Amino acid sequence: MSGSPVRSFPLLAALLLAFSLSLAVEAAPVDPNQPPRFSRMEPGPVDGGWRVRGLRGVRETAFRLTKQGGRVVVEARSESSMAALVFELEPAGVQYSKISWQWRIANHLRSADIHTREGDDYPARLYVIFDDDPKQLSLLARIRLEVASAIHGSSLPSRALCYVWDRDAAMETSVPSAFTAGVQMIVVRSGGVAPAEWTAQTRDFRADYRRAFGAEAPPVSGVAIASDSDNTRESALAWFGDVILSGRVEPR
Repeated sequence: MSGSPVRSFPLLAALLLAFSLSLAVEAAPVDPNQPPRFSRMEPGPVDGGWRVRGLRGVRETAFRLTKQGGRVVVEARSESSMAALVFELEPAGVQYSKISWQWRIANHLRSADIHTREGDDYPARLYVIFDDDPKQLSLLARIRLEVASAIHGSSLPSRALCYVWDRDAAMETSVPSAFTAGVQMIVVRSGGVAPAEWTAQTRDFRADYRRAFGAEAPPVSGVAIASDSDNTRESALAWFGDVILSGRVEPR
């Protein structure tokens, strides 16, 4: 009997340590600038702070959480429609330099053309939106932005990178949007439709921003995924996995 307390001490210590670690994990602060992961959600409507943003007078692309291969992903179904699933970030919060995601498409759009407004549709695209002050743009650039926003029926970001899966344009093609020079289109996947396969992407968006706009990237204010076919009047189907930011940038 006298030896029981001694033998039980390691077990008690282990339990106390496990309990302390669990409290530490629970108390760890959640980074509001890390988009909530779809894989941790339940099938159904998209939640977790992601919001659908469409264009005035344009049918919206339908987004929903669905299970594939044992994990939850976002399905985006576009029928002559346009909308983006947006997660807003805090420009004054933690900043990152890289973005990773997975996507998969069921089809390409026959009339898509990265160089024209009529063909400005993609089965899958991902935006990194920057907290850039439009007042810093030239007068001509501001006028173009206002005109493009009027055409779209909503406010366009003054600076954004749009990574797209295009049918014809070569990989790493980088051109201004047909609607506004403030959005740079970058082809990160070209041609080829393998419905059974997911493609993983990682981009250093700060380096891409420097190449596109010739300046250091301002803070990021949002990320978005989208599927659109409103200009081509066609249909598209795509799926997106978790969107993850990495490469923490230390404040200057």
